[in-house]
Amino acid sequence: MKRLLIVEDEGILRQNLASVFTEHGYSTQTASSGTDALKILDDEQFDLVITDIRMPGADGLAVLRKAREAGDNTPVLVMTAYGTVDSAVDAMRLGAYDYIQKPFDLEELEMKVVRALDHQREARQLEALRETEPGSIISRSPAMAKVFQIVDRVARSRATVLITGETGTGKERVGQAIHL
Repeated sequence: MKRLLIVEDEGILRQNLASVFTEHGYSTQTASSGTDALKILDDEQFDLVITDIRMPGADGLAVLRKAREAGDNTPVLVMTAYGTVDSAVDAMRLGAYDYIQKPFDLEELEMKVVRALDHQREARQLEALRETEPGSIISRSPAMAKVFQIVDRVARSRATVLITGETGTGKERVGQAIHL
């Protein structure tokens, strides 16, 4: 179950967002201020953060910075009723996944959440694949050096590839390296 942190100083909107996302199968936690959200982010990790920008105390950009500090590719959706080009640019520069202006269509926000979580999943898969690059396959044999050359050449083409070999020879790793 994906965990969402919803940071919004308007109580009704905060409760409505939490209800809607809970009904859609997410585990939600809420914060009524940026200051509260910063305390929560000190102790817990979330799959996604939705935050308002303008709030008393710490603002949404502070929440965004804190969520991004975790370094686990947590997407942050920033929302505001006072949208300006400058605030959108600042949010995106700090690593916001997306920016939405109030009032917003709830379906649009839901789609942005789904896309952000899909993007996060793909980023994690890509990171796992990077660990299987040809350079991470340890070998000093001239035969494997030849395999690395072939992997580099084939990876740039659109050719279909058949990898054969005995069990335990690294066929899957070579396939992942080509895919990457």
